[in-house]
Amino acid sequence: MTQTQSAIPGTQALRDLWRQVSRQHLALGASCGCGFGFSIGIGDLETDICEFLTGKLEEKQDSDASRFLEHLRAAGSLNLSTLLTLTDTQADPSTALFVRKQLAMSLSTFAQAHGRSTFVCD
Repeated sequence: MTQTQSAIPGTQALRDLWRQVSRQHLALGASCGCGFGFSIGIGDLETDICEFLTGKLEEKQDSDASRFLEHLRAAGSLNLSTLLTLTDTQADPSTALFVRKQLAMSLSTFAQAHGRSTFVCD
């Protein structure tokens, strides 16, 4: 395993990161999203994240990514849990690494960029 590969989180680490990030809300107004004002739950962006990842796979235009996209489409409505499971079971190693890397960058961006302006409902 190369140093680059070892820096990319595994499936369980990505599941844990999603569980943490998806509980956060972005406050779009001056008040807490649990009461008055406007907020969006990052968990509500799950479909958008899945669509972003499938778009990235389509951009690759290689046969392994295309085969994996067929598995994703056959799964129907996609969520990150299903995507990660299929990544582990249906993707070739190169495609699996690509998906995990893209997802890690996306989730880390949410965690870092919005960390100071988010709150978690208990």
